[in-house]
Amino acid sequence: MGKVYRFARDVLTKLLILAFVVLLIIATIALGMNLNHVANSLAEIAYYSLVLAVIIQLVILIKEGEKGI
Repeated sequence: MGKVYRFARDVLTKLLILAFVVLLIIATIALGMNLNHVANSLAEIAYYSLVLAVIIQLVILIKEGEKGI
């Protein structure tokens, strides 16, 4: 297994999901402060982070399925 693959499997997806949660919390706070444009931007970035994490996990699942692991 390559270093990039191991990093993506072990660290990157977890960081992206953590970024999703943190950004969504900050967006909620911004929305409460009536900063709608900031909240919308943060929420959009958060969802892109989650989508990227899911795509990476799908690729890993497919790769590991091909190896028979």
